[in-house]
Amino acid sequence: MAHTPHPSLIRERLRTIALFSLLVGAGILATGCSSKPSATAGGSSTGPVLVRIWRVGQPEDVIKDQIQTFITKNGGPNVIQVTYDERDPATYELDALESLSAQEGPDIWSIENDWIGDHIPQITPLPANYFYPRDNNGVKETTGTSPADEVKQLYPAGIADQLIGTDGSSVYGLPSAVDSLKLYVNTSLLTDAFQNYEKSLGDGATAEQITPVQQLLSAPPATWLDLTQQEKYINQISNGTINEATIALGTADNIQYSNDILQLLMMQNGAQIVSTDRRNALFQIPATTASGSSVVPGQLALDFFTSFSNPSSSSYDWNPSMPDDLDAFGQGKVAMIIGYSDIAAQLKVKYPKLDFTVAPVPQISATGTPVNLIKFTVETVTKTANNTAAAFAFLNDYTDPSSISNLASQENLLSPYLSTLNQNPTDPFVQQVLTGQAVYKKSHTQFDAAFRQMIVDVSQDGIPSDQALDQGAESITELLQNDTSP
Repeated sequence: MAHTPHPSLIRERLRTIALFSLLVGAGILATGCSSKPSATAGGSSTGPVLVRIWRVGQPEDVIKDQIQTFITKNGGPNVIQVTYDERDPATYELDALESLSAQEGPDIWSIENDWIGDHIPQITPLPANYFYPRDNNGVKETTGTSPADEVKQLYPAGIADQLIGTDGSSVYGLPSAVDSLKLYVNTSLLTDAFQNYEKSLGDGATAEQITPVQQLLSAPPATWLDLTQQEKYINQISNGTINEATIALGTADNIQYSNDILQLLMMQNGAQIVSTDRRNALFQIPATTASGSSVVPGQLALDFFTSFSNPSSSSYDWNPSMPDDLDAFGQGKVAMIIGYSDIAAQLKVKYPKLDFTVAPVPQISATGTPVNLIKFTVETVTKTANNTAAAFAFLNDYTDPSSISNLASQENLLSPYLSTLNQNPTDPFVQQVLTGQAVYKKSHTQFDAAFRQMIVDVSQDGIPSDQALDQGAESITELLQNDTSP
């Protein structure tokens, strides 16, 4: 992919070979957090410096050439070694914590952005001089842009905000690929719905009857209102049995990303999920509308989401007895589902003959700035790194814009760099990233479970939505204020 470097990158981004050679010459490489080399590094203090990388979902072949180039230009395998482990996602977090406890790596640990809140004790922030420029002799200047200021220039606000700690200065890693919630659409079901409607009109149908419905069903819904209008023609429910649904919404356990979708809806309604100091839930807080009335944006979102599983609602088209959303979509039982890019990969494996399209998630309004939910991978250097300086040297090389573009494309994701994203600003999925927000979490598994519990409380247990919302907010605040690391 062609790339026009961000001006600050040209001016200030460290070049790995200069950094690493300087560290070797100054003898700094011997002062990492763990000065005792591992067996892999030769088993003695005179052995090669070791950098151990852990990731999920990315084979070593993707970065093998980059690793080899780094080793070669920094003295060869007798000076430095880089190991790469592609780990099982099911046990990745626990395996890493156990390995870190034993000081056996990883040195560079790739984690999801919403894991940062859990693992700050395990992460070394970027050094204050990480982005300082160098003079003509390759020596770093004594002043330069701070990590926090630099990441604000390099990445969209939704990404930069997650990387920076509450102190406003600590940066806990650099992003390598970004994704966003998307709408998956079986367009053949929309076509079928229009054809069924047209047949129901008979031979005397007029253009006034046909054209508006044809336009409505000719494309994925841009707004939630569009979607609820499409429901009138797509839903097929007889004697309480849902034979064909418009969208998988309303329940928790058979919708893969139910918690993320609810968080997105809250943000689209104007709710702030977590306070800026990351200590309290705010989605239960009332807001004043332009007309002066008081509403609770989080409750509006919860009510809307669960309306799709409420038999007395006009939006009803889903319930706990439906298959998992991905299977229902693959089997033609639902026209639309919401998920990240991994949904496409799962569908291609499980339902290779299925024809579908991908679109941005609906918005509340077709005008104004869209609100999207993003997630991204963060490359961190751990506090038990075999050699912190060497790990940061590789991190610098690893997260170079051209390298990240290649890594992201290999995963069918997008580069997080503004300079790269701005090359295609009209692309709808690029726009999702540029306008995207992420959610800061603590105890991320329990955090998401609290959102799913709110859905269950309303949709299955009959608890009023305001009570479910308050209980959920109380649980989230407790998690955010829990200082015990997992």
